[in-house]
Amino acid sequence: MKKILTTLLIAHLSIACFSQVNFEPGYFINNDGLKIECLIKNLDWIHNPDYLSYKTTETSEVKSLTIREVREFSINEKSRYKRFYVQIDRSTNDITNLSDHGYPDFEKDTLLLKCLVAGKKSLYQYSESKGKLLRFFYSTSDDEVEQLIYKIYSTKPNELATNTNYRNQLRANVSCEIFANFPYKTLAYKSDPLSKYFLKYNSCKGSPTLDYNKSQNKYDLNINLRPGLNYANMTTKVYYPLAVEYPLESKICPRFGIELEYVLPFKNNKWAIILEPTFQRYNGEANTKEGLIKANYNSIELPLGLKYSIFLNDHAKIYISTQYSFDLPIDSYISFEYRGDVQLHSTRNFIAGIGFQWNDIIFELRNSFNRNSLNDYVYFSSKYSYFSMVFGYKLF
Repeated sequence: MKKILTTLLIAHLSIACFSQVNFEPGYFINNDGLKIECLIKNLDWIHNPDYLSYKTTETSEVKSLTIREVREFSINEKSRYKRFYVQIDRSTNDITNLSDHGYPDFEKDTLLLKCLVAGKKSLYQYSESKGKLLRFFYSTSDDEVEQLIYKIYSTKPNELATNTNYRNQLRANVSCEIFANFPYKTLAYKSDPLSKYFLKYNSCKGSPTLDYNKSQNKYDLNINLRPGLNYANMTTKVYYPLAVEYPLESKICPRFGIELEYVLPFKNNKWAIILEPTFQRYNGEANTKEGLIKANYNSIELPLGLKYSIFLNDHAKIYISTQYSFDLPIDSYISFEYRGDVQLHSTRNFIAGIGFQWNDIIFELRNSFNRNSLNDYVYFSSKYSYFSMVFGYKLF
């Protein structure tokens, strides 16, 4: 069992540390205006990049371009970044360090802006500092953009105010007859509502439009059936009058779970939050010189955690998962022939797994670390762990 656990953990760490990122079809435009078709390393950037890695063919060497060397690049028509020389306000939204005035503190910089909507008027986004800075820009021409102004500032100690001039900018410069009665006061400084606004504007103007924001914010909620088998081990320890540990028999036991998998809309959908309510049972016993010890253990497990996937192709992936599990025993106890019954109580432990999925078919190996369901007792304790083989099927 220890060898299995060690192998599982090594595989877990190795995959997490050395997983590869796909090179996907795309293009970049260099400073001479030359459009070069290539394969670009898709990091699905949460923050705006300042360089990109690419190769001209699958077997060629990887090269890099800095922000000074590339005017624009796009990956598989799913994301697009364009270089601009901009005036940007980097005022913080940290309430402990707010500015004391509402006008923007502009500074000049060269940035690769993320295109959210492309059309007659385009919408761009810039973010940095782990999401603490988020700014939107709109195109005033093919080569120039202007920041949409939004700033939180302090007027007095413990009093906040907000400059929402972006609403006036849109009303004056990105408007059409359909916006005659538009509720600008409710338009939030966020990617989704601003993207919808620009899509409506471009549609009103009859402009061809590309919605990159739609492709960048896809998420999935998958439901997977996950029956399987546990190879379970239990020991119990009695501390009075002497501390004696009793190993119960190892058993192969059924388990059945339903996994809810929420695929996060970034990092190329490689990360997911998972919750898997699972019913498991174990019945084991041990003959000791003091008498028979029997365990009847039925419970609902609620493991909550993260899953990281490595896509091998369009049909197959390898994944690893780590979960923190809450265990809820149902009419469960350990019976001592010479002492009576002790009830098993709720407890928690960690679970780690590694799996393979081909289309809708799932196979996973996982290990549940020791948990003590007698932790409320002074003179008793227990250790319960198992190694699982899970055979799953994706419903949708």
